[in-house]
Amino acid sequence: MKKIVISLVAILLATVGMSAQGFVDFRLEGGASFNFGSIMLNKEKLNTKNMTGYHFGAFADFKVAGGFFVGSGLKFSMKGNATEGTAGLGASKTTFHYIELPINVGYKLSLSRSVALALQTGPYFSFAMAGTRQNGTSLANLGKSYSIFKDGLARIGDDFKAKRFDIGWGLATRLYYSHYYATFGMDFGFLNVLNNTPKDSTIGSIKDSLLSLNNKQCYIGLGICF
Repeated sequence: MKKIVISLVAILLATVGMSAQGFVDFRLEGGASFNFGSIMLNKEKLNTKNMTGYHFGAFADFKVAGGFFVGSGLKFSMKGNATEGTAGLGASKTTFHYIELPINVGYKLSLSRSVALALQTGPYFSFAMAGTRQNGTSLANLGKSYSIFKDGLARIGDDFKAKRFDIGWGLATRLYYSHYYATFGMDFGFLNVLNNTPKDSTIGSIKDSLLSLNNKQCYIGLGICF
């Protein structure tokens, strides 16, 4: 334990030293997200609606050469989707609250002494700290919110319990003015975050069906770097 603490302190001091020498930029960022996760039943896309959420996090961009950098950090983000009544599923809202680890490569172009433009892209790894489902019509537990990890899609038996892990790809751009910036980005989840229904599904209308949900979102935000 003592060795671990000493190592963490050494890394922190080295990072602070790099920041002081201009080798790393720290950023704090937050804003709104617009989620349009796609949900499919037997490969047929269901009707979905945009769902507004949030994102915020702390990041570090390490300068490599010229304007190129490698960046990472921790990000908290709300994802999911809202569906209209379709295929017996009913209108609903599925919400995930993720902590994410992005790993990006990018390029920052100075346009003037105060203005710069940055582009970045790379994978991210997500863990859902919480997730809820709320049914609007035609399903059991009408209007109630419950855990999609514990109770599944419709809170009936073990149908379609959600997975906590997700992996995806993100891209973003930032427009800087001095130490402040505005950002726009998009995330695309690779994984189906729902477990498929067992053969003895208790949801008769979708028994033996294949259901998938992939997270997708775009976001805007403001940030500060130092």
